[in-house]
Amino acid sequence: MPYAAYRKAEAFERTLTTAAVAGVSSVTKLGRPRLLTLTNAPAACAEEIRQVAGAPYYKALSGPQRETVCRNVRATLRERSINTVLATRTSLAEARANHVRVADRDVERYLRKTLVPAIVGKASQIPAFTKITGLTEADLRQRAREDVTSATLRRAIVRRQTAKLGEADVRAYYDQHRSEFVVPERRRARIIVSRTAADAARALAETEAGTPFAQVARERSIDRKSAQRGGSIGTHAKIEIALELREALFGARKGAVVGPVAAPGGFVVLQVQSIKPAQQLPYREARTGVRQVVRQSDRVWQIWQKRVLERQARTVICAKGFNVVALCGNRGPEVAKPKLPSPTEVLGSEAADAVPATRTQELP
Repeated sequence: MPYAAYRKAEAFERTLTTAAVAGVSSVTKLGRPRLLTLTNAPAACAEEIRQVAGAPYYKALSGPQRETVCRNVRATLRERSINTVLATRTSLAEARANHVRVADRDVERYLRKTLVPAIVGKASQIPAFTKITGLTEADLRQRAREDVTSATLRRAIVRRQTAKLGEADVRAYYDQHRSEFVVPERRRARIIVSRTAADAARALAETEAGTPFAQVARERSIDRKSAQRGGSIGTHAKIEIALELREALFGARKGAVVGPVAAPGGFVVLQVQSIKPAQQLPYREARTGVRQVVRQSDRVWQIWQKRVLERQARTVICAKGFNVVALCGNRGPEVAKPKLPSPTEVLGSEAADAVPATRTQELP
């Protein structure tokens, strides 16, 4: 693996990480215009995180927590950088083997409309970006070419592999994923909707005293549409029922009357009229749906990509210290990373819910 290519990939990863810790969309907006070094010295690295931190999560970390972040992010940066180099090399080689070519105009369009806005900001900020990161416009253009080549290769492979799929492939997928093709349990039910819990309790008492459920529904339910049908709401799968009513309805036995259950429209008393158990969908009926699943581009690409990368891993030998990813044929033992504190632990539940996850929070 060329060390220069690794350093370039690492610079891109470090750039994105610095922006995430600082809570800015691009390093060109940093108040302290330089990238995190993530030095091996725990205390120094923790202090560096403290100085750069702008995102709420990182600002709230304690010193020991920042040291944990340093160890995790350092390890993950290395893994991502190595994966980027090896995967890019494989992608470009496969593109050549499959006669995939990209036009310069497509590369330029992607560079200006996607890549630069995503990690630089504006084209006019590229000189400032280069000064901070060491990544030049030529580096950005090369990354754009690699991204466009990979996307073009993917479309070509998906188109070609999909054309090869036959009946045997469809049947094999069905046999291996039968649980995906099941008609869920369905229940026919009746309801009585009341404005208050007290009204609902009285309706329930009437049914328990022997008054037919349909009669009580017609006389008492404020949901006139179902009331006209004796409370009937028809037959439904669990996912089709209002969230508040699911457990009550699908946890009851046939014929049972349950409730009252609080719901947005009031308080509900329910009766299970009949239950149709879940059933395995026969292949002849599932075939069309199975074929659609098998032909999904994500799945076709992932299968092909996995096969190619596994073949590559048998031939790639990484230098000691870099053999930490699955793409290395001589991968060393996996080293467990220290557990990071969750946003809830750091910020509290309400504050954590209000903060979108950053790229670096997901790194470890």
